Amino acid sequence: MLSAKSIRLLLPVAISKCGLRAIRFCDAEDGAGFACPDLYRHLHKPFGKRFELAVELPSPPDIVVWYALNRSKAMGEFSDRAVAVMNALSGHVAMHHRFALDVERSRLVNAEMDCYA
Repeated sequence: MLSAKSIRLLLPVAISKCGLRAIRFCDAEDGAGFACPDLYRHLHKPFGKRFELAVELPSPPDIVVWYALNRSKAMGEFSDRAVAVMNALSGHVAMHHRFALDVERSRLVNAEMDCYA
């Protein structure tokens, strides 16, 4: 899941484009300066994460759900091809996310019904 800082950087880019699409830090305004904030130093840097490619999944208006891939500085920024692949897969990722939510909800309902059986 993306950090709050990431969402603040990337969300305006996602909203300004037509539809949901994959975006990188470098696509966001001041995305290249992301490595400076304390949030990056405490949450991303210890794991070696420097570059991120994320796609927003369809969700209610008050909820933001992102699927993100991360890379180290040594691996470099995600290519335009990687962005195109993520865009092509985003529908499948969204369906998988929806399916996982439905399975979890069913499991919880079944567990609750078992309590009263």
